[in-house]
Amino acid sequence: MARRRVSRLEEEMVHNRFGLFRVVAAGAVITIAIYFVLALALESLFQRIGASLILQAIGVTLTVIVPVYGAAWWVFRRLRVRYERREARKAAIAFAASTPVALIMGLPLGPIVGRWAGILLGTHSRAVAFSAAVIEIVVMIALVTFVASSLALRVTRRSGKTHQTQ
Repeated sequence: MARRRVSRLEEEMVHNRFGLFRVVAAGAVITIAIYFVLALALESLFQRIGASLILQAIGVTLTVIVPVYGAAWWVFRRLRVRYERREARKAAIAFAASTPVALIMGLPLGPIVGRWAGILLGTHSRAVAFSAAVIEIVVMIALVTFVASSLALRVTRRSGKTHQTQ
């Protein structure tokens, strides 16, 4: 059986895809970490000062917006090393646009996954359930944003080739 030789271009494409996934997965972890820090800090602060509804609404808005765009900025900076500025920007925008969608899908599934993890491991530990729920949310964000960012890179590259040939 003859082994097919993999071209250098194919190796580079696989390497870039894996690199993209690593960056996007790290962005997902950053997003979740910032979400938890902001949510816990603001909740504690609002309880202490007895915040008004307007202040609470501003806090919730910041909790939703800051992690997504902070992580998108980080993803852009990391992708800028491997890709052209335009490609990195499009992938980061796709990351920012798809993260809320992934959160909408991941947050309701988190407790279900946490409960099943506890059942499969034979424990009723809340720490196990919480850990499994957080891991599920991170994985959901990483997968959804990876697909969106890959698609954005592919479209950007194809549109760039069409503009060059014209």
